[in-house]
Amino acid sequence: MEMIRLFDIRTIFLMLPITAILFGLVLWLGPKRDRNEGLQRWIIGLVCVGVSWSLMATRGHLHPAISVAFADGLMVAALSAQAGAFYEFKYQRPPSRKTLIPAVVLFLIFLTIPLSYRTYTLLGSFTISVPLLIMGYLSWGLGNTAARIPMAVFYTLGGFLLQARALHIWFSTETNLNFFTAHPLHVFTFLNSFAMTISGSIGFLELQRWRAEKRIRHYAMHDDLTGLLNRRAFFKLAQRELGRAKQKHSAMAVMMLDIDHFKRINDTYGHFTGDIVLVEIANAFHQCLREVDLLCRSGGEEFMVLLVGVSQESALEIAERICDSVSKLKIKGVEHAITLSIGLTMCDASSDESIDKGLQKADEALYEAKRGGRNRVVVAEAAQQHSPA
Repeated sequence: MEMIRLFDIRTIFLMLPITAILFGLVLWLGPKRDRNEGLQRWIIGLVCVGVSWSLMATRGHLHPAISVAFADGLMVAALSAQAGAFYEFKYQRPPSRKTLIPAVVLFLIFLTIPLSYRTYTLLGSFTISVPLLIMGYLSWGLGNTAARIPMAVFYTLGGFLLQARALHIWFSTETNLNFFTAHPLHVFTFLNSFAMTISGSIGFLELQRWRAEKRIRHYAMHDDLTGLLNRRAFFKLAQRELGRAKQKHSAMAVMMLDIDHFKRINDTYGHFTGDIVLVEIANAFHQCLREVDLLCRSGGEEFMVLLVGVSQESALEIAERICDSVSKLKIKGVEHAITLSIGLTMCDASSDESIDKGLQKADEALYEAKRGGRNRVVVAEAAQQHSPA
């Protein structure tokens, strides 16, 4: 404990603003684009935290209106901004501006009401601890990355240390307590604040990188318009499902689907309306398929589906349900009937037949459905047509 008391609180206070402001400036001087998902709010909060620490270090030298009232109010506002950055990152929307109200109230109280050191420490510390505890709580759900763990630990610990420090000062019998007293609890509180600044900034950047990589992986595997799998991702996942089906000796089915007379819809209503039709049809597919099934937009108005662990009767039932669901779609501004033609075939997982061969058979059945009048399902093996009721 004696070693802890050797720490100079003012030296720690010198480290705190320098670290916070340097991190903020480095982030500010970085790429100006894509400062969303809380990054802009985080940078502003980080710089304000550094300014607040600097003002707190001047207590006893500058007027209390600046070194106490404004400094503590700015700290609450800065930490609220950083908590807002966490909120924006997690929920993809900015927080309410009402979160700054506690900072304004605290500033006005400290500015207008004369308080003892014990009272303002209790009030200020408990107010400042609230955004820290919120950040500690939000950190656990910010993403699948290890960076959130030290953030959650240090922010939660920081909130509780501030409260413990305030209670210690309130109930302490010492008469020489002040803001820079080198009590072990005070030292741990401010050292933890230093750790919060470092782990929070590095952690938030790591979360930004994780989110960016996740988005890149999504775009690499999905169609931009409909959000469905693209061809490359479909075949990759389909081969994996084929391997599983071989091990389990289960059946699979593949479907080729095509929107009937889609060119006429584009020519009549425009490509923007055509895109809306594609999105609505993709949503209808999702309503009819199971989570284990694979759904792909293979290009234009064509789609591919892999049905996992189904019999031919079940696959036919799903295909007819899709066909019927699309035919009942009502899209604002589109007077033409929207229908599908579907080719269906079973895949024998016990043989070496590839997904490509199954899709080739389904494609032949699809064209048979087109020649048979459209708005129907054709099963490749039996060359049997099925029209929705």
